[in-house]
Amino acid sequence: MLRHLHIENYVLIDKLDLDFAEGFSAVTGQTGAGKSILLGALGLVLGNRADLKSISEDKDRCIIEAEFDISDYGLEHFFEENDLEYSDYCILRRELYRSGKSRNFLNDSPAAASILRALGERLIDIHSQHNNLLLKDSGFQTSILDSAAQNAGLLNEYRIRLKELQQKRKELDSATESIQSAKADYDYISHQYRQLESANLKEGEEKQLEEDMKRLEHASDIETSLAESNEYLNGDNGIISMLKAVVNRLSHISSFDQSFKEIEQRVESCRIEIKDIAEEISSALDASDTDPEKLQKVQDRFDLLYDLMQKHKVNDTSGLLQLQAEYKKRLEQIETGDEKIGQLAKEVSAAEEAAMQAAEKLSASRRKVIPHLEQSICSMLEALGMPNARFAIDMRTCGFTPSGIDDINFLFSSNRQNAPRAVSQIASGGEISRIMLCIKAQMARFEHMPTMIFDEIDTGVSGEVAARMGKIMKDISANTQVICITHLPQVACKAARQYKVYKTEECGNDLTRVKLLDKKERITEIAQMLSGENLSEAAIKNAQDLLGINS
Repeated sequence: MLRHLHIENYVLIDKLDLDFAEGFSAVTGQTGAGKSILLGALGLVLGNRADLKSISEDKDRCIIEAEFDISDYGLEHFFEENDLEYSDYCILRRELYRSGKSRNFLNDSPAAASILRALGERLIDIHSQHNNLLLKDSGFQTSILDSAAQNAGLLNEYRIRLKELQQKRKELDSATESIQSAKADYDYISHQYRQLESANLKEGEEKQLEEDMKRLEHASDIETSLAESNEYLNGDNGIISMLKAVVNRLSHISSFDQSFKEIEQRVESCRIEIKDIAEEISSALDASDTDPEKLQKVQDRFDLLYDLMQKHKVNDTSGLLQLQAEYKKRLEQIETGDEKIGQLAKEVSAAEEAAMQAAEKLSASRRKVIPHLEQSICSMLEALGMPNARFAIDMRTCGFTPSGIDDINFLFSSNRQNAPRAVSQIASGGEISRIMLCIKAQMARFEHMPTMIFDEIDTGVSGEVAARMGKIMKDISANTQVICITHLPQVACKAARQYKVYKTEECGNDLTRVKLLDKKERITEIAQMLSGENLSEAAIKNAQDLLGINS
Protein backbone atom coordinates (compact mmCIF):
# COMPACT_ATOMS: atom_id res chain seq x y z
CA MET A 1 0.00 0.00 0.00
CA LEU A 2 1.06 3.59 -0.60
CA ARG A 3 2.60 5.06 2.54
CA HIS A 4 4.22 8.31 1.47
CA LEU A 5 4.41 10.58 -1.56
CA HIS A 6 7.14 13.19 -2.01
CA ILE A 7 6.99 15.71 -4.87
CA GLU A 8 9.40 18.51 -5.80
CA ASN A 9 9.08 21.03 -8.62
CA TYR A 10 6.29 19.19 -10.41
CA VAL A 11 3.92 21.54 -12.31
CA LEU A 12 2.49 23.83 -9.56
CA ILE A 13 3.89 21.86 -6.63
CA ASP A 14 7.17 23.22 -5.31
CA LYS A 15 7.46 20.71 -2.47
CA LEU A 16 4.98 18.28 -0.99
CA ASP A 17 5.20 15.43 1.50
CA LEU A 18 2.01 13.46 1.96
CA ASP A 19 1.43 10.48 4.23
CA PHE A 20 -1.27 7.91 3.46
CA ALA A 21 -2.85 5.23 5.61
CA GLU A 22 -4.77 2.05 4.95
CA GLY A 23 -8.53 2.17 4.46
CA PHE A 24 -10.52 4.79 2.53
CA SER A 25 -9.14 8.28 1.86
CA ALA A 26 -10.86 11.07 -0.08
CA VAL A 27 -9.16 13.88 -1.98
CA THR A 28 -11.28 16.97 -2.54
CA GLY A 29 -10.84 20.52 -3.79
CA GLN A 30 -12.18 23.00 -6.27
CA THR A 31 -11.91 22.39 -9.99
CA GLY A 32 -8.46 23.49 -11.18
CA ALA A 33 -6.90 23.30 -7.72
CA GLY A 34 -4.53 20.56 -8.89
CA LYS A 35 -6.04 17.22 -7.86
CA SER A 36 -5.02 15.71 -11.20
CA ILE A 37 -1.45 16.85 -10.57
CA LEU A 38 -1.18 14.27 -7.79
CA LEU A 39 -2.22 11.50 -10.18
CA GLY A 40 0.18 12.77 -12.83
CA ALA A 41 3.08 12.72 -10.38
CA LEU A 42 2.15 9.26 -9.18
CA GLY A 43 1.89 8.03 -12.77
CA LEU A 44 5.34 9.44 -13.51
CA VAL A 45 6.99 7.58 -10.65
CA LEU A 46 5.19 4.41 -11.77
CA GLY A 47 6.94 4.54 -15.14
CA ASN A 48 4.64 6.65 -17.32
CA ARG A 49 6.18 8.63 -20.15
CA ALA A 50 7.92 11.80 -18.96
CA ASP A 51 7.00 15.29 -20.21
CA LEU A 52 9.45 18.18 -19.77
CA LYS A 53 6.46 20.49 -19.32
CA SER A 54 5.90 18.78 -15.99
CA ILE A 55 8.96 20.50 -14.52
CA SER A 56 8.08 23.71 -12.68
CA GLU A 57 9.13 26.90 -14.43
CA ASP A 58 12.66 28.14 -13.60
CA LYS A 59 13.56 24.72 -12.17
CA ASP A 60 16.11 22.29 -13.62
CA ARG A 61 14.55 19.09 -12.39
CA CYS A 62 11.58 17.56 -10.64
CA ILE A 63 11.59 14.63 -8.22
CA ILE A 64 8.76 12.26 -7.37
CA GLU A 65 9.24 9.59 -4.74
CA ALA A 66 6.66 7.06 -3.55
CA GLU A 67 7.09 4.70 -0.62
CA PHE A 68 5.09 1.46 -0.43
CA ASP A 69 4.59 -1.19 2.20
CA ILE A 70 4.66 -4.45 0.20
CA SER A 71 5.13 -6.90 3.05
CA ASP A 72 1.78 -8.66 2.54
CA TYR A 73 1.64 -8.97 -1.23
CA GLY A 74 4.01 -11.81 -2.15
CA LEU A 75 6.24 -9.77 -4.46
CA GLU A 76 9.47 -11.54 -3.52
CA HIS A 77 9.34 -13.55 -6.77
CA PHE A 78 9.09 -10.36 -8.87
CA PHE A 79 12.23 -8.96 -7.23
CA GLU A 80 14.07 -12.26 -7.67
CA GLU A 81 13.10 -12.51 -11.36
CA ASN A 82 14.41 -8.99 -12.01
CA ASP A 83 17.58 -9.47 -9.96
CA LEU A 84 16.49 -6.89 -7.37
CA GLU A 85 17.02 -6.88 -3.62
CA TYR A 86 13.73 -7.35 -1.80
CA SER A 87 12.59 -5.26 1.15
CA ASP A 88 9.20 -5.01 2.84
CA TYR A 89 9.32 -1.27 2.23
CA CYS A 90 9.83 -0.26 -1.38
CA ILE A 91 10.76 3.24 -2.54
CA LEU A 92 10.32 4.26 -6.19
CA ARG A 93 11.92 7.52 -7.31
CA ARG A 94 11.85 9.35 -10.61
CA GLU A 95 14.02 12.34 -11.45
CA LEU A 96 13.24 14.34 -14.58
CA TYR A 97 15.72 16.92 -15.88
CA ARG A 98 15.02 19.84 -18.18
CA SER A 99 17.80 18.56 -20.43
CA GLY A 100 15.50 15.64 -21.21
CA LYS A 101 17.36 13.13 -19.09
CA SER A 102 15.31 10.92 -16.81
CA ARG A 103 16.61 8.77 -13.95
CA ASN A 104 14.73 5.98 -12.20
CA PHE A 105 15.49 4.35 -8.89
CA LEU A 106 14.11 1.42 -6.92
CA ASN A 107 15.29 1.40 -3.29
CA ASP A 108 18.07 3.85 -4.27
CA SER A 109 19.38 1.55 -7.01
CA PRO A 110 19.07 2.62 -10.68
CA ALA A 111 16.20 0.84 -12.44
CA ALA A 112 14.66 0.89 -15.91
CA ALA A 113 11.33 2.65 -16.36
CA SER A 114 9.92 -0.68 -17.52
CA ILE A 115 10.74 -2.18 -14.10
CA LEU A 116 8.95 0.68 -12.33
CA ARG A 117 6.00 0.24 -14.66
CA ALA A 118 5.83 -3.55 -14.15
CA LEU A 119 6.06 -3.18 -10.37
CA GLY A 120 3.57 -0.30 -10.40
CA GLU A 121 0.99 -2.51 -12.11
CA ARG A 122 1.23 -4.84 -9.11
CA LEU A 123 0.98 -2.02 -6.55
CA ILE A 124 -1.71 0.37 -7.77
CA ASP A 125 -4.84 0.20 -9.90
CA ILE A 126 -5.70 3.72 -11.05
CA HIS A 127 -9.14 4.42 -12.48
CA SER A 128 -9.55 7.79 -14.15
CA GLN A 129 -12.42 9.00 -16.32
CA HIS A 130 -10.77 7.93 -19.56
CA ASN A 131 -10.62 4.37 -18.18
CA ASN A 132 -14.35 4.16 -18.87
CA LEU A 133 -13.28 3.63 -22.47
CA LEU A 134 -12.03 0.22 -21.38
CA LEU A 135 -15.63 -0.94 -21.50
CA LYS A 136 -15.21 -0.90 -25.29
CA ASP A 137 -12.18 -3.16 -25.03
CA SER A 138 -12.87 -6.89 -25.27
CA GLY A 139 -9.43 -7.55 -23.80
CA PHE A 140 -10.31 -5.62 -20.62
CA GLN A 141 -13.63 -7.42 -20.35
CA THR A 142 -11.88 -10.78 -20.76
CA SER A 143 -9.40 -9.85 -18.03
CA ILE A 144 -12.30 -9.21 -15.64
CA LEU A 145 -13.63 -12.71 -16.24
CA ASP A 146 -10.17 -14.20 -15.79
CA SER A 147 -9.75 -12.26 -12.57
CA ALA A 148 -13.10 -13.56 -11.25
CA ALA A 149 -12.27 -17.13 -12.30
CA GLN A 150 -8.70 -16.97 -10.97
CA ASN A 151 -7.48 -18.04 -14.41
CA ALA A 152 -3.83 -16.97 -14.14
CA GLY A 153 -2.57 -20.55 -14.33
CA LEU A 154 -4.92 -21.60 -17.14
CA LEU A 155 -4.14 -18.44 -19.10
CA ASN A 156 -0.40 -19.00 -18.73
CA GLU A 157 -0.76 -22.63 -19.88
CA TYR A 158 -2.79 -21.54 -22.90
CA ARG A 159 -0.25 -18.89 -23.87
CA ILE A 160 2.54 -21.46 -23.70
CA ARG A 161 0.58 -23.77 -26.02
CA LEU A 162 -0.30 -20.87 -28.33
CA LYS A 163 3.37 -19.87 -28.56
CA GLU A 164 4.30 -23.47 -29.42
CA LEU A 165 1.59 -23.51 -32.10
CA GLN A 166 2.79 -20.23 -33.58
CA GLN A 167 6.35 -21.57 -33.67
CA LYS A 168 5.27 -24.79 -35.41
CA ARG A 169 3.23 -22.82 -37.94
CA LYS A 170 6.23 -20.61 -38.60
CA GLU A 171 8.44 -23.67 -39.16
CA LEU A 172 5.88 -25.18 -41.55
CA ASP A 173 5.48 -21.94 -43.51
CA SER A 174 9.24 -21.49 -43.75
CA ALA A 175 9.81 -25.10 -44.87
CA THR A 176 6.96 -24.93 -47.40
CA GLU A 177 8.27 -21.69 -48.88
CA SER A 178 11.84 -23.01 -48.99
CA ILE A 179 10.91 -26.31 -50.62
CA GLN A 180 8.55 -24.71 -53.13
CA SER A 181 11.28 -22.29 -54.10
CA ALA A 182 13.77 -25.15 -54.36
CA LYS A 183 11.39 -27.20 -56.52
CA ALA A 184 11.25 -24.34 -59.00
CA ASP A 185 15.05 -24.62 -59.29
CA TYR A 186 15.16 -28.42 -59.23
CA ASP A 187 16.22 -28.91 -62.88
CA TYR A 188 18.94 -26.26 -62.59
CA ILE A 189 20.30 -27.67 -59.30
CA SER A 190 20.16 -31.23 -60.64
CA HIS A 191 22.11 -30.26 -63.80
CA GLN A 192 24.78 -28.45 -61.79
CA TYR A 193 25.15 -31.36 -59.41
CA ARG A 194 25.43 -33.96 -62.19
CA GLN A 195 28.03 -31.87 -63.97
CA LEU A 196 30.16 -31.62 -60.84
CA GLU A 197 29.61 -35.26 -59.92
CA SER A 198 30.62 -36.48 -63.39
CA ALA A 199 33.85 -34.50 -63.12
CA ASN A 200 35.04 -36.95 -60.38
CA LEU A 201 36.64 -34.12 -58.46
CA LYS A 202 39.53 -34.71 -56.07
CA GLU A 203 40.76 -32.39 -53.33
CA GLY A 204 43.78 -30.37 -54.54
CA GLU A 205 43.78 -32.05 -57.95
CA GLU A 206 44.51 -28.86 -59.84
CA LYS A 207 47.90 -28.45 -58.16
CA GLN A 208 48.99 -31.92 -59.24
CA LEU A 209 47.79 -31.26 -62.79
CA GLU A 210 49.83 -28.08 -62.95
CA GLU A 211 52.94 -30.04 -61.94
CA ASP A 212 52.17 -32.79 -64.47
CA MET A 213 51.71 -30.28 -67.30
CA LYS A 214 54.96 -28.54 -66.48
CA ARG A 215 56.80 -31.89 -66.48
CA LEU A 216 55.24 -33.12 -69.74
CA GLU A 217 55.77 -29.84 -71.55
CA HIS A 218 59.54 -30.11 -70.80
CA ALA A 219 59.82 -33.88 -71.22
CA SER A 220 62.53 -33.68 -73.98
CA ASP A 221 64.76 -31.40 -71.91
CA ILE A 222 64.29 -33.66 -68.90
CA GLU A 223 65.16 -36.81 -70.92
CA THR A 224 68.26 -35.23 -72.46
CA SER A 225 69.53 -33.98 -69.12
CA LEU A 226 68.93 -37.34 -67.49
CA ALA A 227 70.74 -39.19 -70.30
CA GLU A 228 73.76 -36.88 -70.17
CA SER A 229 73.84 -37.10 -66.38
CA ASN A 230 73.70 -40.89 -66.61
CA GLU A 231 76.61 -40.91 -69.06
CA TYR A 232 78.67 -38.64 -66.80
CA LEU A 233 78.12 -40.99 -63.92
CA ASN A 234 78.10 -44.47 -65.51
CA GLY A 235 80.18 -44.03 -68.69
CA ASP A 236 83.55 -45.77 -69.25
CA ASN A 237 85.25 -42.66 -68.03
CA GLY A 238 82.37 -41.65 -65.77
CA ILE A 239 82.55 -40.37 -62.25
CA ILE A 240 81.74 -43.72 -60.65
CA SER A 241 84.49 -45.48 -62.62
CA MET A 242 86.97 -42.76 -61.70
CA LEU A 243 86.04 -42.91 -58.01
CA LYS A 244 86.54 -46.70 -58.13
CA ALA A 245 90.06 -46.10 -59.46
CA VAL A 246 90.74 -43.59 -56.66
CA VAL A 247 89.59 -46.12 -54.03
CA ASN A 248 91.91 -48.77 -55.54
CA ARG A 249 94.92 -46.43 -55.47
CA LEU A 250 94.25 -45.34 -51.88
CA SER A 251 93.74 -48.96 -50.84
CA HIS A 252 97.17 -49.76 -52.30
CA ILE A 253 99.04 -47.05 -50.38
CA SER A 254 97.08 -47.45 -47.13
CA SER A 255 98.96 -50.73 -46.64
CA PHE A 256 102.09 -48.59 -46.35
CA ASP A 257 100.52 -45.78 -44.32
CA GLN A 258 97.37 -46.29 -42.27
CA SER A 259 96.56 -42.53 -42.30
CA PHE A 260 95.20 -42.96 -45.88
CA LYS A 261 92.74 -45.63 -44.76
CA GLU A 262 90.23 -43.03 -43.52
CA ILE A 263 90.45 -41.08 -46.78
CA GLU A 264 89.89 -44.31 -48.69
CA GLN A 265 86.74 -45.01 -46.67
CA ARG A 266 85.36 -41.50 -47.21
CA VAL A 267 85.87 -41.73 -50.97
CA GLU A 268 84.22 -45.17 -50.99
CA SER A 269 81.21 -43.68 -49.17
CA CYS A 270 80.94 -40.95 -51.80
CA ARG A 271 81.18 -43.57 -54.57
CA ILE A 272 78.35 -45.61 -53.03
CA GLU A 273 76.12 -42.49 -52.58
CA ILE A 274 76.78 -41.33 -56.16
CA LYS A 275 76.10 -44.86 -57.43
CA ASP A 276 72.68 -44.72 -55.69
CA ILE A 277 72.01 -41.36 -57.29
CA ALA A 278 73.03 -42.73 -60.68
CA GLU A 279 70.56 -45.62 -60.28
CA GLU A 280 67.73 -43.17 -59.49
CA ILE A 281 68.65 -41.08 -62.53
CA SER A 282 68.69 -44.23 -64.64
CA SER A 283 65.27 -45.23 -63.35
CA ALA A 284 63.93 -41.73 -64.03
CA LEU A 285 65.33 -41.93 -67.53
CA ASP A 286 63.62 -45.26 -68.13
CA ALA A 287 60.33 -43.76 -66.84
CA SER A 288 60.56 -40.50 -68.75
CA ASP A 289 57.44 -39.83 -70.82
CA THR A 290 57.30 -37.64 -73.90
CA ASP A 291 53.88 -38.88 -75.06
CA PRO A 292 52.02 -35.85 -76.60
CA GLU A 293 48.65 -37.58 -76.07
CA LYS A 294 49.22 -37.80 -72.34
CA LEU A 295 50.09 -34.10 -72.23
CA GLN A 296 46.85 -33.34 -74.06
CA LYS A 297 44.83 -35.40 -71.57
CA VAL A 298 46.35 -33.53 -68.63
CA GLN A 299 45.74 -30.21 -70.37
CA ASP A 300 42.12 -31.15 -71.08
CA ARG A 301 41.56 -32.18 -67.45
CA PHE A 302 43.04 -28.96 -66.16
CA ASP A 303 40.92 -26.91 -68.59
CA LEU A 304 37.79 -28.70 -67.37
CA LEU A 305 38.57 -27.88 -63.75
CA TYR A 306 39.44 -24.29 -64.61
CA ASP A 307 36.18 -23.82 -66.54
CA LEU A 308 34.18 -25.22 -63.61
CA MET A 309 35.97 -22.93 -61.16
CA GLN A 310 35.30 -19.93 -63.39
CA LYS A 311 31.67 -20.89 -63.87
CA HIS A 312 30.98 -21.32 -60.17
CA LYS A 313 33.26 -18.47 -59.07
CA VAL A 314 35.46 -20.53 -56.75
CA ASN A 315 39.26 -20.66 -56.48
CA ASP A 316 39.98 -24.37 -56.23
CA THR A 317 38.58 -27.89 -56.31
CA SER A 318 37.84 -27.58 -52.59
CA GLY A 319 35.28 -24.91 -53.43
CA LEU A 320 33.82 -27.10 -56.19
CA LEU A 321 33.51 -30.07 -53.84
CA GLN A 322 31.80 -27.90 -51.22
CA LEU A 323 29.38 -26.62 -53.85
CA GLN A 324 28.72 -30.18 -55.03
CA ALA A 325 27.88 -31.21 -51.45
CA GLU A 326 25.51 -28.22 -51.12
CA TYR A 327 23.73 -29.13 -54.36
CA LYS A 328 23.42 -32.72 -53.18
CA LYS A 329 21.92 -31.57 -49.86
CA ARG A 330 19.42 -29.31 -51.63
CA LEU A 331 18.38 -32.13 -53.95
CA GLU A 332 17.87 -34.42 -50.96
CA GLN A 333 15.80 -31.72 -49.24
CA ILE A 334 13.64 -31.35 -52.32
CA GLU A 335 13.26 -35.10 -52.74
CA THR A 336 12.32 -35.53 -49.07
CA GLY A 337 10.55 -32.16 -48.83
CA ASP A 338 7.02 -33.46 -49.08
CA GLU A 339 7.77 -35.93 -46.31
CA LYS A 340 9.18 -33.15 -44.12
CA ILE A 341 6.21 -30.88 -44.79
CA GLY A 342 3.90 -33.76 -43.93
CA GLN A 343 5.71 -34.29 -40.63
CA LEU A 344 5.60 -30.58 -39.80
CA ALA A 345 1.90 -30.49 -40.69
CA LYS A 346 1.30 -33.31 -38.19
CA GLU A 347 3.23 -31.34 -35.55
CA VAL A 348 1.12 -28.25 -36.30
CA SER A 349 -2.06 -30.31 -35.92
CA ALA A 350 -0.83 -31.68 -32.59
CA ALA A 351 0.07 -28.18 -31.40
CA GLU A 352 -3.34 -26.89 -32.51
CA GLU A 353 -5.06 -29.65 -30.57
CA ALA A 354 -2.99 -28.88 -27.46
CA ALA A 355 -3.71 -25.15 -27.77
CA MET A 356 -7.41 -25.83 -28.30
CA GLN A 357 -7.58 -28.07 -25.25
CA ALA A 358 -5.93 -25.36 -23.14
CA ALA A 359 -8.27 -22.73 -24.65
CA GLU A 360 -11.36 -24.83 -23.95
CA LYS A 361 -10.34 -25.28 -20.31
CA LEU A 362 -9.95 -21.50 -20.09
CA SER A 363 -13.34 -20.96 -21.74
CA ALA A 364 -15.05 -23.44 -19.42
CA SER A 365 -13.62 -21.68 -16.40
CA ARG A 366 -14.88 -18.34 -17.72
CA ARG A 367 -18.38 -19.66 -18.42
CA LYS A 368 -18.57 -21.03 -14.92
CA VAL A 369 -18.19 -17.61 -13.26
CA ILE A 370 -20.40 -15.62 -15.66
CA PRO A 371 -23.73 -16.21 -13.86
CA HIS A 372 -22.30 -15.24 -10.48
CA LEU A 373 -20.53 -12.18 -11.88
CA GLU A 374 -23.67 -11.04 -13.70
CA GLN A 375 -25.76 -11.44 -10.56
CA SER A 376 -23.23 -9.63 -8.35
CA ILE A 377 -22.97 -6.64 -10.65
CA CYS A 378 -26.77 -6.44 -11.12
CA SER A 379 -27.21 -6.47 -7.35
CA MET A 380 -24.68 -3.67 -6.93
CA LEU A 381 -26.31 -1.64 -9.72
CA GLU A 382 -29.65 -2.02 -7.98
CA ALA A 383 -28.07 -0.68 -4.80
CA LEU A 384 -26.77 2.24 -6.85
CA GLY A 385 -30.26 3.32 -7.85
CA MET A 386 -30.72 1.18 -10.96
CA PRO A 387 -33.32 -1.42 -9.88
CA ASN A 388 -34.28 -2.36 -13.43
CA ALA A 389 -30.74 -2.54 -14.79
CA ARG A 390 -29.67 -5.70 -16.51
CA PHE A 391 -26.03 -6.64 -16.93
CA ALA A 392 -25.06 -9.64 -19.05
CA ILE A 393 -21.87 -11.10 -20.42
CA ASP A 394 -21.95 -12.36 -24.00
CA MET A 395 -19.27 -14.96 -24.74
CA ARG A 396 -18.77 -16.26 -28.26
CA THR A 397 -16.12 -18.47 -29.79
CA CYS A 398 -13.58 -16.94 -32.14
CA GLY A 399 -10.16 -17.91 -33.44
CA PHE A 400 -6.99 -18.14 -31.42
CA THR A 401 -6.06 -14.83 -29.75
CA PRO A 402 -3.48 -14.00 -27.06
CA SER A 403 -6.25 -14.33 -24.44
CA GLY A 404 -7.99 -17.46 -25.77
CA ILE A 405 -10.76 -18.30 -28.22
CA ASP A 406 -13.45 -16.17 -26.60
CA ASP A 407 -14.92 -12.89 -27.77
CA ILE A 408 -16.26 -11.28 -24.59
CA ASN A 409 -18.75 -8.41 -24.57
CA PHE A 410 -20.40 -6.73 -21.57
CA LEU A 411 -24.06 -6.00 -22.28
CA PHE A 412 -26.29 -3.54 -20.43
CA SER A 413 -29.84 -2.28 -20.33
CA SER A 414 -31.12 0.32 -17.88
CA ASN A 415 -34.73 -0.88 -18.14
CA ARG A 416 -36.74 -4.04 -18.64
CA GLN A 417 -38.19 -3.05 -22.03
CA ASN A 418 -34.92 -3.09 -23.97
CA ALA A 419 -32.70 -6.09 -24.47
CA PRO A 420 -29.13 -5.66 -23.18
CA ARG A 421 -26.69 -4.27 -25.72
CA ALA A 422 -22.99 -3.40 -25.67
CA VAL A 423 -22.30 -1.19 -22.63
CA SER A 424 -20.28 1.33 -24.60
CA GLN A 425 -23.13 1.89 -27.07
CA ILE A 426 -26.07 2.64 -24.78
CA ALA A 427 -24.92 3.51 -21.24
CA SER A 428 -24.82 7.17 -20.17
CA GLY A 429 -21.81 8.70 -18.42
CA GLY A 430 -23.32 8.23 -14.97
CA GLU A 431 -24.32 4.66 -15.76
CA ILE A 432 -20.87 3.81 -17.03
CA SER A 433 -19.33 5.25 -13.87
CA ARG A 434 -21.54 3.03 -11.74
CA ILE A 435 -20.85 -0.04 -13.88
CA MET A 436 -17.10 0.56 -13.68
CA LEU A 437 -17.28 0.94 -9.90
CA CYS A 438 -19.14 -2.36 -9.66
CA ILE A 439 -16.50 -4.01 -11.85
CA LYS A 440 -13.66 -2.54 -9.79
CA ALA A 441 -15.40 -3.75 -6.63
CA GLN A 442 -15.47 -7.26 -8.08
CA MET A 443 -11.80 -6.99 -9.03
CA ALA A 444 -10.96 -6.02 -5.46
CA ARG A 445 -12.60 -9.28 -4.32
CA PHE A 446 -10.59 -11.44 -6.70
CA GLU A 447 -7.24 -9.67 -6.92
CA HIS A 448 -5.04 -8.76 -3.99
CA MET A 449 -4.31 -5.24 -5.25
CA PRO A 450 -2.54 -3.15 -2.56
CA THR A 451 -4.02 0.20 -3.65
CA MET A 452 -6.97 1.33 -5.80
CA ILE A 453 -7.28 4.97 -6.84
CA PHE A 454 -10.55 6.35 -8.24
CA ASP A 455 -10.34 9.65 -10.08
CA GLU A 456 -13.87 11.15 -10.13
CA ILE A 457 -15.52 7.81 -10.83
CA ASP A 458 -18.64 9.41 -9.39
CA THR A 459 -18.99 11.80 -12.34
CA GLY A 460 -22.59 12.05 -13.50
CA VAL A 461 -24.18 10.95 -10.22
CA SER A 462 -25.36 12.74 -7.09
CA GLY A 463 -27.47 12.46 -3.98
CA GLU A 464 -28.27 9.02 -2.61
CA VAL A 465 -26.56 7.24 -5.53
CA ALA A 466 -23.33 9.09 -4.74
CA ALA A 467 -23.64 8.05 -1.10
CA ARG A 468 -24.04 4.44 -2.13
CA MET A 469 -20.99 4.68 -4.41
CA GLY A 470 -19.07 6.00 -1.42
CA LYS A 471 -20.33 3.06 0.62
CA ILE A 472 -19.06 0.60 -2.01
CA MET A 473 -15.61 2.22 -2.00
CA LYS A 474 -15.61 2.08 1.79
CA ASP A 475 -16.42 -1.63 1.60
CA ILE A 476 -13.60 -2.17 -0.87
CA SER A 477 -11.21 -0.43 1.54
CA ALA A 478 -11.72 -3.19 4.11
CA ASN A 479 -9.13 -5.24 2.20
CA THR A 480 -7.58 -2.69 -0.15
CA GLN A 481 -6.26 0.80 0.33
CA VAL A 482 -8.68 3.13 -1.53
CA ILE A 483 -7.99 6.74 -2.51
CA CYS A 484 -10.81 8.61 -4.25
CA ILE A 485 -10.63 12.01 -5.92
CA THR A 486 -14.16 13.40 -5.77
CA HIS A 487 -16.32 16.53 -5.98
CA LEU A 488 -19.21 14.94 -4.10
CA PRO A 489 -19.67 15.40 -0.35
CA GLN A 490 -21.73 12.20 -0.19
CA VAL A 491 -18.63 10.26 -1.30
CA ALA A 492 -16.04 12.24 0.66
CA CYS A 493 -17.89 11.78 3.95
CA LYS A 494 -17.58 7.99 3.69
CA ALA A 495 -13.78 8.21 3.83
CA ALA A 496 -11.81 7.71 7.02
CA ARG A 497 -9.50 10.59 6.02
CA GLN A 498 -9.91 13.59 3.77
CA TYR A 499 -7.21 15.57 1.96
CA LYS A 500 -7.90 19.01 0.54
CA VAL A 501 -6.13 20.25 -2.57
CA TYR A 502 -6.04 24.02 -2.91
CA LYS A 503 -4.16 26.80 -4.66
CA THR A 504 -2.26 29.57 -2.95
CA GLU A 505 -0.24 32.53 -4.18
CA GLU A 506 3.27 32.94 -2.87
CA CYS A 507 5.80 35.46 -4.16
CA GLY A 508 3.65 36.04 -7.22
CA ASN A 509 3.44 32.35 -8.10
CA ASP A 510 0.40 30.09 -8.02
CA LEU A 511 1.20 26.94 -6.05
CA THR A 512 -0.77 23.79 -5.32
CA ARG A 513 -0.93 22.65 -1.71
CA VAL A 514 -2.42 19.53 -0.09
CA LYS A 515 -3.36 19.13 3.55
CA LEU A 516 -4.87 16.40 5.69
CA LEU A 517 -8.01 17.81 7.26
CA ASP A 518 -8.78 17.50 10.93
CA LYS A 519 -12.29 16.99 12.26
CA LYS A 520 -13.25 20.65 12.23
CA GLU A 521 -11.72 21.29 8.83
CA ARG A 522 -13.57 18.30 7.36
CA ILE A 523 -16.90 19.70 8.55
CA THR A 524 -16.11 23.03 6.90
CA GLU A 525 -14.92 21.40 3.66
CA ILE A 526 -17.97 19.11 3.39
CA ALA A 527 -20.25 22.09 4.14
CA GLN A 528 -18.60 24.15 1.39
CA MET A 529 -18.98 21.23 -1.01
CA LEU A 530 -22.69 21.25 -0.15
CA SER A 531 -23.44 24.98 -0.26
CA GLY A 532 -20.47 26.85 -1.67
CA GLU A 533 -18.27 29.48 -0.03
CA ASN A 534 -21.11 31.11 1.94
CA LEU A 535 -21.52 28.67 4.78
CA SER A 536 -24.85 28.40 6.50
CA GLU A 537 -25.78 26.75 9.75
CA ALA A 538 -27.87 24.31 7.76
CA ALA A 539 -24.88 23.37 5.59
CA ILE A 540 -22.68 22.84 8.63
CA LYS A 541 -25.39 20.75 10.31
CA ASN A 542 -25.81 18.72 7.10
CA ALA A 543 -22.06 18.17 6.93
CA GLN A 544 -21.99 16.97 10.51
CA ASP A 545 -24.82 14.57 9.79
CA LEU A 546 -23.04 13.20 6.72
CA LEU A 547 -19.87 12.69 8.73
CA GLY A 548 -21.79 11.18 11.64
CA ILE A 549 -20.47 13.86 13.97
CA ASN A 550 -22.62 15.16 16.79
CA SER A 551 -22.72 18.96 17.02
